Amino acid sequence: MYRKILLANDGSMDAGGAFYHALLLARRRDAKLHMLLIEDPREAIANSHPAGHIETGHRSAFIVATLERLARAAKVKFHADVVAGPTVEQVVQYAKQNQVDLLVVGTLTRPQSRGLLGGSLVAELVHRTPCAVLVVKPKQDTRR
Repeated sequence: MYRKILLANDGSMDAGGAFYHALLLARRRDAKLHMLLIEDPREAIANSHPAGHIETGHRSAFIVATLERLARAAKVKFHADVVAGPTVEQVVQYAKQNQVDLLVVGTLTRPQSRGLLGGSLVAELVHRTPCAVLVVKPKQDTRR
């Protein structure tokens, strides 16, 4: 059913849980896992290139390398792209161009989090993406 899974990742800690769900699904379904790492346009503006693709900064390179290693260890086919620009438009365009079957996104539970995939953007992705969407809620901190 799912042959191409897309993880929209903003590099926040809350996106980590979504990665593990996407990785597990890709492994179980023998699917290819695509990751779209979305850079904050304010941080990436100096390195911009046409079509929203940017030079990968140290933080992005670290995230991509780490997740590539984890995917390789899980024997999951993995491809990552780093982009900047309007988040929803980038994800919807990528999903259409790559004929993605499932979009996996994390959602934020703490209002002070400044990730690029906050609640209203996730809701917009659910409505505009041409495939099924899995929204992964981060685990609650039980130490409170």
